[in-house]
Amino acid sequence: MALKLRVFTFFSLVAALFLGYVLILSIFIKTPEVVGFPAFIVLPVIVAALLIFGIFCNTIINGKLITDILYIIILLISSFITRFLWIYLVPTDPSSDFYLYYDYAVKASKGLFTQYDATYPLFPFKFGYPLIVSLAFRLFGSSVWVAKMINVIVSVATALLLYSIALKIAGKRVGRIAGILYTFWPAQIMYTSVLASEHMFILFSLISVYFFIRLIQSKSSIHRNAYAVIIGISLAVSQFVRPLSLLYLGIYIFFIFLYPKWHGLTKRDLISKGLIVSTLIVTYLIGWTSLTSFVEGYTKVPISKSSSGFSFLVGTNFDSSGMYNQADANILEEFNYDVKKVHQESAKRAVNRIINYPIGFLNLMERKFIIQWTSDNYGFYWSTIDFTYKTDFTTLLKEEYKQFQRTSQLYYLVILIFAFLGLIFLIRDKKEGNYIWIVFILVFLGTVGAFTLFEVQDRYHYPVIPFLIIMAGHGMYQSFEKIKLYRSANKV
Repeated sequence: MALKLRVFTFFSLVAALFLGYVLILSIFIKTPEVVGFPAFIVLPVIVAALLIFGIFCNTIINGKLITDILYIIILLISSFITRFLWIYLVPTDPSSDFYLYYDYAVKASKGLFTQYDATYPLFPFKFGYPLIVSLAFRLFGSSVWVAKMINVIVSVATALLLYSIALKIAGKRVGRIAGILYTFWPAQIMYTSVLASEHMFILFSLISVYFFIRLIQSKSSIHRNAYAVIIGISLAVSQFVRPLSLLYLGIYIFFIFLYPKWHGLTKRDLISKGLIVSTLIVTYLIGWTSLTSFVEGYTKVPISKSSSGFSFLVGTNFDSSGMYNQADANILEEFNYDVKKVHQESAKRAVNRIINYPIGFLNLMERKFIIQWTSDNYGFYWSTIDFTYKTDFTTLLKEEYKQFQRTSQLYYLVILIFAFLGLIFLIRDKKEGNYIWIVFILVFLGTVGAFTLFEVQDRYHYPVIPFLIIMAGHGMYQSFEKIKLYRSANKV
């Protein structure tokens, strides 16, 4: 018990420290830049936003007229309407990588699997999302609208999953708050019109998380192994979309060996846990190998190859603050797009940068943190960068872009603040039932660690926000409870 608690407390404290650091950077550096007001004006606005959110969410979770079924119906309808209205009113034209996704999905739907951009063999994870979308294109046509509607449907399913996960680990009220926070999350609503792979990655990642929680809470070894199979398959698919799922797999294995109530650390217990872990790993490997082998037969590209070398090179570029830049991109032509040479030489140059300029790399880390974690305006940026056609609403977006950015940024700060409070409450409570939260905490810290080294963009923190939303739901609910206790004590 002492070991479990120490491990849980350690990682929770590290996450709280980093989240607190991000909050300071967000409130005093990034948010004044985004909203156009100094910090002494931003802070009262944030307090007002916290009060408004608190009152709204408290009303919903305590509403006696809203049954569980009615809440789910409202959640699904609200998630659908907000996102459908955005893609209807904002005719985002695919650009940059998103255009390449769409273009290849169209070609793949026609059976032209080898007609891809020259960079795809270097970054084979780019095949996953457009190949999945191409299946829908075969059935419903290759309109951009079809791809956007997939995003809407995936987002609605994600809302339900998020609510279900929060419900299982923290109860109905936290589940309801998390569902509300996700439904009205501005960056996600706006990002729905962008043909990005993150939508689908989050869906399959959360499927794995949901069934992992079922696995941990199950009392039946048969059910646990069945859930392990589902988890392995969902991780294989999410890895196919974005190369981050090995992080989840490692966290699940770590948790199974250390935390579940249904076994200890005796030899017999470890064997039993080993069987479940083996089922999980074998299922993942079978799913991943089958999927990549099948796809490689059509694309003629080794999908399972790592593409981290180039990202590592970009992530250590001091001049670009770890963002994509042409100077590093020139290495692609330098080695004539040779996959092995590009990534090997990129990794070598990145290591040399860190070794030769260690102090500079520490300074770079802070700049990368600001880029990666302090802003949530990628949704507005990428959904309004180019339009298929102009309307009165798109004109309004361009004229009033600051208002949309302010709304998105303040909403993000509310999530960060309550997520930070949620972590503090978890650390203070020290309950055995809270150990499952370490899955979210380690996904968060693992993502932080990865992008300390690799290329950064503000949108790259997008897959972590659902976990922060659930943590924020916990923080918001616990804050309500503490306020109630305080008021009751004062009345007495």
